[in-house]
Amino acid sequence: MPKTIFKALIIVFSVMLFITEVKAQEGGIKAEGIAGRNAIFGFFAGAEIAADYAAPAWFQARGAFRYTSFPKYTLDLRPGIHRGLKSGEIYAETLFIGTFQGRSYNLCAGIDAGYRSKWFWVSLGYYYRLMMPSDGSNGLSEPANIMYEAGVTLLPEVQAWDLNIIISNSRLCELERFYQPSLIIEGTYYPLPYLGICASAAVKRAGIFNLSSNNYQEYFSLAIEYRW
Repeated sequence: MPKTIFKALIIVFSVMLFITEVKAQEGGIKAEGIAGRNAIFGFFAGAEIAADYAAPAWFQARGAFRYTSFPKYTLDLRPGIHRGLKSGEIYAETLFIGTFQGRSYNLCAGIDAGYRSKWFWVSLGYYYRLMMPSDGSNGLSEPANIMYEAGVTLLPEVQAWDLNIIISNSRLCELERFYQPSLIIEGTYYPLPYLGICASAAVKRAGIFNLSSNNYQEYFSLAIEYRW
């Protein structure tokens, strides 16, 4: 069953990439390289492709597919709705994430709501996690988890640059428990209005078997983003 769900998520993400490419009113595609160190599992590296789409009326969607040496394959899909206000925008998303870690599947589903303006954004939600061995034997579940994100945009008036500071346990492909948030600094330079070069650095507390730890994980990423 988990393997079937994971394959279905891959198909849906592929369809979303196609829709984003040919029909998006506003959206983008980003290819990213990632490298970091986890205090428990050691050095890891990988790549990610992400896409987002927003129709003028109400529909929005974003998602990503990531491969790293730890934790292997992750697919994240987040369709939702949005509504513009005079001071910004409110939105709500559903969340579906599947992670394959070699001998186990990690499946999550949830919902969140948020607000974003020119200067900041914030979101809060709930998700359910199911962890199952790949041999089909009984797994474990976490029925009540909190996800959140808050970010500040430091250069909203500068067209050629973006600089953000973020604290989150629910970035794309990085859904963690509430006590393991990441602190992220990310910047983007736009040599052309539709082309961005992105770099980010993140640190978070590293834990295992549902226990927090004084050890940390750090990673860096470099990406190219195309927007319209």
